[in-house]
Amino acid sequence: MDKERATVLIVEDDSDWRSLLFRYLVDSYDVVALGDYTAAVDVIRTRVFDVLILDVRLVDQDNMNSQGMDLLALLREKEQGQDWSTRVIIVSAYGTAEQIRKGFKMHSLFDYIRKQEFDRQEYQQIVQRAISTRLDRFRSN
Repeated sequence: MDKERATVLIVEDDSDWRSLLFRYLVDSYDVVALGDYTAAVDVIRTRVFDVLILDVRLVDQDNMNSQGMDLLALLREKEQGQDWSTRVIIVSAYGTAEQIRKGFKMHSLFDYIRKQEFDRQEYQQIVQRAISTRLDRFRSN
């Protein structure tokens, strides 16, 4: 594996979306795609990623589910006091305005993409910008 490649973690419960998000990035980055909250907790605790692409709700049947936000809180807790931070991009159909505002305020989200308005090129550009800002900040520290 090329150590110069940026790393991306995708956490998305829907297998079609997970496959799509993965497929658009795998040629350019070292990508790990997970569909399950428990697996994501384990990976977030043990690895460092440049970018996290995260769905807010990881179980579609539960309208109150916000496991994605729980993962975001776990990530930020892990990064507390560090010189670096993972860039987080929310890709979700169900994120409420309150969740997204909270994410930007408390967890320094990089961007938010609504699934209903998903565009492949825009997605790839947002991920590239996130990686660039992450690496620029890392190099300056």
